[in-house]
Amino acid sequence: EKNGLRLQMAADESDAKAYAAKPKTVFLVRHAESVENVRVRSESLVFLDVRERPAFTVHMLRAAKATWQRLKSFRLPLAKQVWETLKLLGLQHDADLSDNGIGMARDAAVEIESSDLLDKFHPELVVHSTYIRAVKTYELMLAPLVKKVPVVSTELLVERTLSEHVYAANHFRNRVTDFERWLDARQETNIVVVGHSQFFKQMLGTACSVKKFDNCDIWEYRRISMAKSGGTTARWEEVGKRFSSELSMNESKDVSLEERC
Repeated sequence: EKNGLRLQMAADESDAKAYAAKPKTVFLVRHAESVENVRVRSESLVFLDVRERPAFTVHMLRAAKATWQRLKSFRLPLAKQVWETLKLLGLQHDADLSDNGIGMARDAAVEIESSDLLDKFHPELVVHSTYIRAVKTYELMLAPLVKKVPVVSTELLVERTLSEHVYAANHFRNRVTDFERWLDARQETNIVVVGHSQFFKQMLGTACSVKKFDNCDIWEYRRISMAKSGGTTARWEEVGKRFSSELSMNESKDVSLEERC
């Protein structure tokens, strides 16, 4: 069932409502380390104070937003803003895994198999982002362990794009909501999702207890439906971390654009 999926609700509306009413257990898996994670981290190390390390990407984002606002007002952006924006455009949005990331994903597969984590979870569906770092993480970390489980690849799950950072924030929020609706309409109740830190944080909202997900982290959440006037609504409930890679650089203290890589 691999495709460039947009929202595809169940054909029978009554079935979709019945599936949405069932609580779901979801394993959220952040992709393994990417080459862009490595580059952003190495460039941020020029800041001696760890609190300033995210600054180089944050400054680029602010410059891009300021450039957009000035252009909308028919004013020329400042030269410094243009320069910072051009550097931002150089980021690899669909970055491959680093050598360390490949080893991380393979080691994770061995550790997960020995722990019987997925055997106990009994996944019925795996969903992953179409970005290459998420695809390869699935192939190296999970595919050997869930050979008979259906797999869906969807663009709904890709990380927040540059345009969604600068001027299309509503598009990002709507895309996350579309994915939640699609998830709610699935008949499966045990689902693995391989994706990206900023997407997960936007989706989970206040249910998320961490600043960001580390590479190859596996967190368990419950998707719980609640009745309300005129229909139902759903919320997320955190259960806890189920796996953490020893090869992860533990980036959680750095809150920067690196989260979306």
